[in-house]
Amino acid sequence: EESVWKLCEDVNKRHPTQLQHCHIVFVSNDQRTVPLIAKVVVLESQLNVLFQDYHVLFLYNPDDRCLVYDLDSELPFPTHFHKYVTETFRTDHILKPEYFRYFRVVPAPLFLQHFASDRRHMKRADGSWIHPPPNYPSISN
Repeated sequence: EESVWKLCEDVNKRHPTQLQHCHIVFVSNDQRTVPLIAKVVVLESQLNVLFQDYHVLFLYNPDDRCLVYDLDSELPFPTHFHKYVTETFRTDHILKPEYFRYFRVVPAPLFLQHFASDRRHMKRADGSWIHPPPNYPSISN
């Protein structure tokens, strides 16, 4: 989510009039196990599924088209919304109910104004980093 915040910040600095056309999407569920189809492997019946506790996307919708900027996707950057949803989320009909996803859509200006991260979710119980944190200070507004 910090990298998406940085993307918002960049749009706001370079193209401030376009920020009104941008939204941030948080994807999660009660069990914090969100399935994302990373890619289709050789046979259509074999899918490479990645489970995450949550995922964050950047949407740009200036007119009748909508582009998804997903910094962790193997799809082209950006990808048209329909292609992204079709290839990344597929359908809930193939999922167990505990894997159904919830989507929270936040206007980018609000996200920029109110988002903060203390990076607690990036640490193990013993306080060590799961992955090294970004080289910039944590975001606080």
